[in-house]
Amino acid sequence: CECILLRRDGSCAIFNTTKNTFNKDGICVEIEHAEVINQKSVVSCNSGYHTNTTTCIKRGDVYPNTLICEYQKSTKCDSLSEMNTNKTCELTNCEHPNDLNGKCTTELLNCQSVLNAKCVECPNKMLLNGETCVLNDDEKCIKTYTSGCARCGFGFYYNLITQRCETCDSNCETCYYNSTFCMSCRSGTFLSEHDCITNEDLRDICMQFVPSGGCVKCVNGYYRNGLSCDKCDVKCESCYNTQKCLTCNTTNYMTINNDCKPQN
Repeated sequence: CECILLRRDGSCAIFNTTKNTFNKDGICVEIEHAEVINQKSVVSCNSGYHTNTTTCIKRGDVYPNTLICEYQKSTKCDSLSEMNTNKTCELTNCEHPNDLNGKCTTELLNCQSVLNAKCVECPNKMLLNGETCVLNDDEKCIKTYTSGCARCGFGFYYNLITQRCETCDSNCETCYYNSTFCMSCRSGTFLSEHDCITNEDLRDICMQFVPSGGCVKCVNGYYRNGLSCDKCDVKCESCYNTQKCLTCNTTNYMTINNDCKPQN
């Protein structure tokens, strides 16, 4: 290019540009595949290319299966494709359909299953983030599924809020739902209603213990629930469960329906 107007700092303000050149920050730049150029930008490109104002990009690299694009959108598809509801060109004529809807669509990076041109399933060790498959960076997750972790490692559970594998409570050997919902217990403790407890925890409410852990017989006012003891209703002195008294307390009497009622 020939500079026809210099700035005071010596850079060129206006070039005598040719068909494929334009002024980019005082430098004459040649643009391949350019069709119309003004002093500062690429206005249009040759067929099969589109402009991003500073260069010409092959249309298929940005807008697959597109014949014409305007304002950074596909407006006309090639002969093998049609415009879908997402305003992108979708292949309709191919040998091996790759969309679950039975059609052909553009291959999506790292995607295992595509539905209506959107990724719906990722390969193992990857997670679906929106419509994109990303690498699972949670070291404690040992098996993934479409949108999260299917199984955490031993001693961890999957937190639905943080979407990460987190450590079980120190009382639990394994857990589920949250850190304190125990599924198994460490040595020296036993499982009672998804809680890990010791014989010492039952010292005041158990009359007879199992050597390996747990209660065989509870004190009055409590009933056995699994290997632990739960409190009877206040009207009972002893009970089978929370609903049925075995004997009544001193202020109640037993009715013919085996219910404890106040004496006055």
